[in-house]
Amino acid sequence: MGSREMEELVSVSIAPVRTKAAKEVGEDGNRVEEEGDGGEFSTPKSEEHRIRPILVCPPAPRKPRPVKRKPVSPPAGGFFLVPHDLGSVFVRHYPSSKKIKAV
Repeated sequence: MGSREMEELVSVSIAPVRTKAAKEVGEDGNRVEEEGDGGEFSTPKSEEHRIRPILVCPPAPRKPRPVKRKPVSPPAGGFFLVPHDLGSVFVRHYPSSKKIKAV
């Protein structure tokens, strides 16, 4: 949308919509006035809408069973033998000779 189209949309004013509740007509043809709080919403208070008390307490929650894990078995060919000179394979890192300067 261009700026001109946006200006046209902003300049349009919409009149508010006014509504009235429909009046009920009784059997004799006269209008029936609403009783009570003037047509506002209210919570139903009749006996059929009430929450009934619980007669039996629900059971306590149970602790979940632990997950069964597959047993770890050794490799099919058995374990590998570790040579005695395994430490010679790894390279030792010496600390850096440079010093870090604090800024």
